[in-house]
Amino acid sequence: MVMSALPPTTPLTELGEDATDEVLDRAWEQLQFAHSRGISHRALTPEAVVVDESSDVWLLDWDAGEVATTELNQSIDIAQMLVLTALAVGPAARARGGPPQRRRGDPHRVRTRHPEARSSRGDQSAPAPFRPAGRATRGPRGRL
Repeated sequence: MVMSALPPTTPLTELGEDATDEVLDRAWEQLQFAHSRGISHRALTPEAVVVDESSDVWLLDWDAGEVATTELNQSIDIAQMLVLTALAVGPAARARGGPPQRRRGDPHRVRTRHPEARSSRGDQSAPAPFRPAGRATRGPRGRL
């Protein structure tokens, strides 16, 4: 294993106005790249997602990571990245609408309302409720 020193970096959550859509997309791309190779991080903290001066995103602190990971651990990574993204964007951006919505079908798309919610305009085209993949199993008392 070869290691080299990182250029000066700033945690994603401390970028302020420099947390552009491009930088946030790069963070998601880094996580998606790891997941596509069966690796989960398992500890995405503000100190673990940093950005250098050229806006390259680095995921650090892989010591808690897992190779040949489960879908559950990847889902935990996604939840942690959602929190970091929300912290990076800040309340002012969320008040004015936040970053643009991801395209439909993007696995990292953020929903702004509950899937079963209907808009006040009578919109009946809300997405279907989330259904986890896989078979249902019976619990300890024989119920689903």
